Amino acid sequence: MGQEQRTPTLGQASLNIGGLLPRHARYRGNHPALVASGRTLTYRELNSYVNRLANALLAAGLKKGDKFATVLPNCLELMASYWAAAKTGLVIVPLSTLLQASGLQTLLRDSDTRLVLGDPGFTEIFGRIRQELPQIETTVMVGDAPSYGVVPFERFVGESSAAEPPIRNLPATTSSTSCTPREPRDCPRASCTLISCAPCTARCSLTPGA
Repeated sequence: MGQEQRTPTLGQASLNIGGLLPRHARYRGNHPALVASGRTLTYRELNSYVNRLANALLAAGLKKGDKFATVLPNCLELMASYWAAAKTGLVIVPLSTLLQASGLQTLLRDSDTRLVLGDPGFTEIFGRIRQELPQIETTVMVGDAPSYGVVPFERFVGESSAAEPPIRNLPATTSSTSCTPREPRDCPRASCTLISCAPCTARCSLTPGA
């Protein structure tokens, strides 16, 4: 008698958030997925965009469990960062663009962040605290990158593959407590909160009914 075939069951791997976007890209590739800054991306386009960022982060030397921070307003790059973390097992540390130098330095230091994705408005503040953050190996700037040692985002992802990166186990996200009278602290959060954290509510929005 031949070996009995077992029916696959839903488990943690099949429910990995990182697998949701490529699944939609495969079965609903031409449907609108995201509207960001006046630009509409289909699921296939968004998945390719996220893959380029995910592969660039891995090529920069980050591995599962390593942390990268975002200091970005609501934008396509911020949304892509959440999905890239979900696909790679990296830990995203989302930080407010309203943070002052001392708070930003504290959060970047205490979170053990190795790479930062920032907005051009973040350049001047980061330049003042950079020497106090030796663990940060790479700084990527969305838009113009006038400072020495800062990599423009388009160059960072420019030569990266749009192919799927290796799907890792579910990552975690961290959020900072910015409303306390003391220094802000990192609060680790399970990756199941990704969907409630990721959508941008200003210039970015998930397409209704998508």
